[in-house]
Amino acid sequence: MRILLIILMVTMTTIGLSSLDKLSETTGYDYENSAIIRSTNSGSSWSTCNSGTQRWLLGVDYRKQTSTALAVGEKGTVLRTANDGVGWTSLSSGTYETLNDIAYCGQTNTAIAVGNNGKVIVTQNNGSSWSHPSNVTTCQLNSIAFQGATSTAVAVGSNGTIIRTTNSGLSWTIISSGTSSDLYGVAFCGQTSNVVAVGGNGLILRSFTGGTSWNSISSPTSYTLRDIAFRGQTDYATAVGLNGTIISTLNGGSSWLDESSPINTHLLSVDYQYAVNTRVAVGSRGQVINSINGGSWHIRQSGTDYDLHSVSFRGQTAYVLAVGKNDRQCIPISLVQDTEHFEQTIISFDLASCVLSAYVNESVIARAQLFDIAGRL
Repeated sequence: MRILLIILMVTMTTIGLSSLDKLSETTGYDYENSAIIRSTNSGSSWSTCNSGTQRWLLGVDYRKQTSTALAVGEKGTVLRTANDGVGWTSLSSGTYETLNDIAYCGQTNTAIAVGNNGKVIVTQNNGSSWSHPSNVTTCQLNSIAFQGATSTAVAVGSNGTIIRTTNSGLSWTIISSGTSSDLYGVAFCGQTSNVVAVGGNGLILRSFTGGTSWNSISSPTSYTLRDIAFRGQTDYATAVGLNGTIISTLNGGSSWLDESSPINTHLLSVDYQYAVNTRVAVGSRGQVINSINGGSWHIRQSGTDYDLHSVSFRGQTAYVLAVGKNDRQCIPISLVQDTEHFEQTIISFDLASCVLSAYVNESVIARAQLFDIAGRL
């Protein structure tokens, strides 16, 4: 097995293909590095959508109560749908920084996306054009949330970074969080000034002042929490994290309890069906679970094995979108073009599954899973 892998790596080096992305750009071949799935029944069943991009997708948000949504991802990718995810259009963001999350200001045309190196971009026309406020931090920003339909928003990120705006993202102020731990998720309780952020090692921070000052809250878990969502303007909220962690609060975040989880894989995002007690959580390897009307959580088939990084409900409706990425380290090892017969052959090797695949003109013609002499992957 090791000898074969060495041969594959030497072949890759010889032909000068240093990455899957480079091969895609050279040949026009779509390796489907991104995933978009949609549900029309509160996450009980899902269908896959064509994203039209090879870039990873890391964040998605509905313009509440409309069929429009924006998705963001690596290298400044921004996509927009006007039909609940059935079709997507690529938009120019004006940046090459990876964008990790996006949030609409209620039902308005204003949205803010945040990303690596403190990048913030703002649109006031549903993503058709974007402005670029001055960075106030160089830290990675992981999550953003509006205070309902107001012009106040809070973003959180690495090393305990919290920044806040009161003019829909045009200017920002750094806020002291009191921690150096990474923060991954933030959510407002509707249009109230109650806002909660979550992060590494089960960290929970809470603000009663719209994000101007923060206090640490006792957490029932030591696992990293990756996202949080409130049930509209009620005191109900849910946070999810690594190893299938699910915790919830019934009092706006003052105290938290563990919930029974049907999985132990990482959960990366959660959202409520607005104004009702229905939730969807998504995570690694295409994992999707949902809880209908406050009931127990159930595993659902997503139709993808890509890591799902973000999920968003369309307001009070049962429509849901989730986006993600392929993080399986597939290595292109050979490219042969037969100009006489108009054929292009690509051979790639998936490090995660040890599968060798051959494609001719974008169609799989052969696959083989490789084992060592003892029958192990």
